[in-house]
Amino acid sequence: MCVGFYSVRRSVHCLVTSSAFDSFIVVIICASSVTLAAEDPIDGTSVRNVALSYVDNVFTVLFALEMLLKVAKKSFIRQIEMPVAKEKFN
Repeated sequence: MCVGFYSVRRSVHCLVTSSAFDSFIVVIICASSVTLAAEDPIDGTSVRNVALSYVDNVFTVLFALEMLLKVAKKSFIRQIEMPVAKEKFN
């Protein structure tokens, strides 16, 4: 069981530390900023705002997945190495 966990954790580490992952996150941040700027504050029920709210939910899920991957990389769940919860930074 531990071997499987370590191989998954190693794969997550390789993914999270890759430059392609960082570039993807930066693109998602920029796209999210553009969609937030495109919302119409006057007409909240416009078709554009409804569509952008769905796109905003997709961005939220992507950012949550990024956070979960980074937490898994830091071994928060199993606390094998230095746990995130015990770091003085947090």
